[in-house]
Amino acid sequence: MKDSSHDSLAQEDLRVLLDHAPDAIGRFDRQLRHVYVNQATARANNRPAADFYGKTMEELGHTPEVCKLINNGLRTVFSTGQEHTLELLFQGPTAPSGFSPAWRRNFPPTARLSLCW
Repeated sequence: MKDSSHDSLAQEDLRVLLDHAPDAIGRFDRQLRHVYVNQATARANNRPAADFYGKTMEELGHTPEVCKLINNGLRTVFSTGQEHTLELLFQGPTAPSGFSPAWRRNFPPTARLSLCW
């Protein structure tokens, strides 16, 4: 029998670890909506993490070019289960930004995947 209090503590520990990671980390569902972003992602986008939840890249106001690149990468990982990376340059809130996102499917496979910038 699983100890749900232990699972809850482990999940909270993981969230604290991810929220304090220096790299931007996010999770998406199959509809390409954000289900989690850490504080580094929020800072890089100059908006609170809560703004991301349940929203697509388009709904967050990213350019069509950025949306197309990211959405295609996310779809590739969902369909193949293989890691996918690319170089992404775009205009950030205060200056040009560059990221090299790496998408990884959660294992065991779920309906969500993780994106690490």
